[in-house]
Amino acid sequence: MLRSIPNRLESHPMKPRIVANIREIFRRADVEKRGSLTVHGLKVGFVGLLGFEPSNFEIDQISHKLNIERGELNEDAFVELMGPKVAASDVDEMIRAMFIAMDVDGCGFITLHAFKRAVALAAPHVTAAVAEDFFAEADGDRDARVAYREFCSLVKRAI
Repeated sequence: MLRSIPNRLESHPMKPRIVANIREIFRRADVEKRGSLTVHGLKVGFVGLLGFEPSNFEIDQISHKLNIERGELNEDAFVELMGPKVAASDVDEMIRAMFIAMDVDGCGFITLHAFKRAVALAAPHVTAAVAEDFFAEADGDRDARVAYREFCSLVKRAI
């Protein structure tokens, strides 16, 4: 069993929602529909849930515990692996890190071009049209850019 982080998921008030999100991200990351994740799928899952790729060290640790190539990183193992990480993560810090990553010019806002590029890298299965719709929803004042407050509001509504 994977228990590298104290399991705060068990007592977390959002446990059913967190587990449902993890399962949904697993299904999206399992692009080959094998019922298990490859190393690439694991990276996609990390980005989808935590907003960053795992380090090579972390991938090695996971691979040591689970034989990814033999298909041992199935949906239940992914939930067990990611549940404590998601529950332990600070939502506001995650949102701030995502915003900073997309604010490529450091101007304090995200442009449509930067947002679409970030979505294409982090979630290649999401179409440009869907990314544009999310951007338009976030851009509450319709100034063709998304400020941190707008971005934070959109992300918090989504989770």
